[in-house]
Amino acid sequence: MNLLRQLKNHAGVRKYSSNLFFLFLENFARIISGVLIASLVIRYLGPEDFGFFSYVRTIFEILLMIVAFSSKPIVIRELINQPDNKNKLLGTNFYLNVSFAVITILGMIIYSFFSTEKRILTMLFILCPILILHGFETIAYFFESKVISKYVVYSKLILLSFSSICRLIAVFYKFPLVYFFYII
Repeated sequence: MNLLRQLKNHAGVRKYSSNLFFLFLENFARIISGVLIASLVIRYLGPEDFGFFSYVRTIFEILLMIVAFSSKPIVIRELINQPDNKNKLLGTNFYLNVSFAVITILGMIIYSFFSTEKRILTMLFILCPILILHGFETIAYFFESKVISKYVVYSKLILLSFSSICRLIAVFYKFPLVYFFYII
């Protein structure tokens, strides 16, 4: 019991458990929202449109992985090991993400001249701003390195709420498929 009381009163344990709680809260909200909203969207779009939506979104997620190039764990580790270089680390990562996004978009533009899949490319170009804005995810790395994810979680929950409300509006007002790409 004494050990349990010491752990409960330890500042580090409280800090990490609070951080873990907020991360769990975000994932739980994302799962619940995903199941409830996705079921409505799937029912509304039907198999053909939802299949096309999923296909384009999968291609987009692959492009997003290229843009992000899995730098998150490396940047967070370096922020922990070298806190004095935080501006240099975060700035470099931001510019790398934006540079990869621009290169990816230029590649898509070049590919569009040779492709016959104009509908898929049109939807991908609607999603292109997300590739560039992904560079701002770098800000979250700073908070994660300091083990204060609650601010990141707050912003992600606000975004999730806004996105879910927009999807519900699109379903209830029977918006066409293209609007769901704007809502992603």
